[in-house]
Amino acid sequence: MEQILSLLPVFLPVITTFVGIWIGNALTKNNNEELERRFMKKRLRAEKIEVLLNEYSNISRSISKINLLTKRLVRQEISSLEFRNLEDEQEIIIADSVRLIAVNMPVISEFEESYDAFLGEYIKVMEKVHQKYINKENEGKMLIKFSPEQISDVKIKDDFELLLKLLETTQKKLSESLKDVLDK
Repeated sequence: MEQILSLLPVFLPVITTFVGIWIGNALTKNNNEELERRFMKKRLRAEKIEVLLNEYSNISRSISKINLLTKRLVRQEISSLEFRNLEDEQEIIIADSVRLIAVNMPVISEFEESYDAFLGEYIKVMEKVHQKYINKENEGKMLIKFSPEQISDVKIKDDFELLLKLLETTQKKLSESLKDVLDK
């Protein structure tokens, strides 16, 4: 027993060193995993915000083009058929962007209200455009029935401006959110 006690001062530092290394390694591993999880969440969030910003930018461009096309149609610079074809191209771009936004919305749920507001306004404006310039003969089959005053050229122009302002506000909020994520 005395021999074991005499060896204790030699082995005790070695044993405590190994135990300390083992505990330190375990704590570092847990800390690294937590840091990695936080980094991945931050990175995913930043990527999703960038996707939304890109898609909202695509939508803004397409809506501006449709707005310009309606002005050109009113001034009789393009035919109804040409307007329909060009407007359809832009609506396809918008539909693709809306789908991508919807897919990414669960990660960035605080922008869902802005998305819903945009979608509601977009549907109204495009319904007005279709009633006024495209489907005049199918008036009874429209989703929303508007009075002639509600689909005047001036009112539609104002609605496009409101829609673009709504998109601009959403893009600013997204940019601020992205800045916050990157600053943390």
